[in-house]
Amino acid sequence: MDATVAPAGLTGDEFAVYSILAASEATTPSTLSRWMAAPPTTVSSYVKRFASRGHVQKDPDPEDRRSYRITLTPAGRAVHKTAQELFRTVDDALSIALGDAAADSLRSALLTFRPILDDLRQAEQTPGVDER
Repeated sequence: MDATVAPAGLTGDEFAVYSILAASEATTPSTLSRWMAAPPTTVSSYVKRFASRGHVQKDPDPEDRRSYRITLTPAGRAVHKTAQELFRTVDDALSIALGDAAADSLRSALLTFRPILDDLRQAEQTPGVDER
């Protein structure tokens, strides 16, 4: 994956995070942390790196003044689009190797599995911990 998206200037992990950010207009660090299944310190590290590239913007969260919202900048969206086009070759190869029906079944299973993981993570969280 790293080699596939490297020409866009991203690692495979970064492409995944950019994809999460591209799927919404604005994301809070706690939401990004849940989607990434990563601790807040990891999210902070990614956001700082992306901001230094000019690929994300941080704006105050109107619902929680202690937090902020993360959005991809036009430059970040352009990099994501390039990486997406590069990744499409891998996705197409996977569909060919698995067959469209198997690839669709895999995607469906992953979407079913996702809420279960979210519930497990939520149950593990300690009450009173700041999730910003």
